[in-house]
Amino acid sequence: MSAGKMKAPAEIKAPEVKEAVAADFMNAAPKIKGVFCEAFGKTVYLRAMTAAEKDEWFFQIADAAKRGEEYKNMTARLLVRCLCDGGGNLLFKPSDADVLGKADAGLLAMLFEEASELCGLTPKSIENAAKN
Repeated sequence: MSAGKMKAPAEIKAPEVKEAVAADFMNAAPKIKGVFCEAFGKTVYLRAMTAAEKDEWFFQIADAAKRGEEYKNMTARLLVRCLCDGGGNLLFKPSDADVLGKADAGLLAMLFEEASELCGLTPKSIENAAKN
């Protein structure tokens, strides 16, 4: 190429945008996040709740509010639905919440914050669940 002449850059094509189909939703696995836990010196894994698990958790909050009761052990009740191994297999059953609730409050609070963010929970959404 001679001085002063430049070759035009190749035209950049945008990637083809495809429409989501039902199979995309059916195969969408919950996200998994590793969090280093200083108390254990290990990585603790959290899995985002499925839509059904999230609905059940919100229903329990709303149900307690309708009965005029406090939703007790909220932190552990969320974490039994989120604490998992590296492959996303839950470590606890929902019925384990009472036992998990006896663990160190600071440790569970840190994991609750991480799990809430992963699941898209906000203080406002939790407050709204209690009002419904």
